[in-house]
Amino acid sequence: MRRSIGIVFALVFFAGVTLIHSSAQAQVADLHISGSGSTYQSTAFYNVGVVNNGPDSTDGVTVGGSTGITITSVTTSQGSCTFSGNSFSCDVGTLAAGASVSVSVTGTLPNFGSPHPDITFCGFSAGTSGTASDPNTSDNSVTICVVVPAIGSCIPQPGGNQCRPH
Repeated sequence: MRRSIGIVFALVFFAGVTLIHSSAQAQVADLHISGSGSTYQSTAFYNVGVVNNGPDSTDGVTVGGSTGITITSVTTSQGSCTFSGNSFSCDVGTLAAGASVSVSVTGTLPNFGSPHPDITFCGFSAGTSGTASDPNTSDNSVTICVVVPAIGSCIPQPGGNQCRPH
């Protein structure tokens, strides 16, 4: 009888150690950010998406960045955002494995003068992070470029574009 009690005690003790060990493992979540942008007249529109490629969920997810535009609006599909001048920050909260969140940023483009040729404007950078360990941080930031259409008539010349007002 004593032998049986000792075996049961040993199994319970080792099972408890295993449970403690497995609950202490660090969360791992591979966050990935991507985005696109467009312009209309003097307004720029940027859309950023963050997906958690897992394998675990992560808390404390944030998305934020700085831009070359004067921000007029920031919205998110989860959580809340703040902005001031050309910077924004969104607190998303928890993002489950396989889940995604989107952030939209709208603002006024800088004055490029008039007339001007088409301008490729790469003035938007954003990043994301969470509390879980991320095995691939190289995909946690994005820079988005937009084309600002020409204003006036621009004629290609050997020394550069010659532009005339409409």
